Amino acid sequence: MSLIQPSIGDLLDRLSILKLKIDHGEQADLPVHHFRDEQREILRILPENWQNRTDHETTRLFAVNELLWHQTVALREAARTSAVSIQARLGLSILRMNDERAALIEAINTHYGDF
Repeated sequence: MSLIQPSIGDLLDRLSILKLKIDHGEQADLPVHHFRDEQREILRILPENWQNRTDHETTRLFAVNELLWHQTVALREAARTSAVSIQARLGLSILRMNDERAALIEAINTHYGDF
């Protein structure tokens, strides 16, 4: 991802992560204004027709990021309380999901090009 000229896939990926941070932060009664500021900035530069995508790749990207969020939380808990075998399984699952995430971002960029 280029911070100077991020791709559509990078922006959609970041929006999905920001949504998770905002949702979970609000549930935990934590400040989320800085996440909302970043979300607004991305939405400002992202073309309107890209802001609520429902195509397969974008929908799956949001789902994978949510799974990654929950797996990471589970791994942190397992690191405190569980056997190494559980930690290893969670770690491998996270690696596979991150690979899928990268492939989805690439698919979005290849399929839709630049904005």
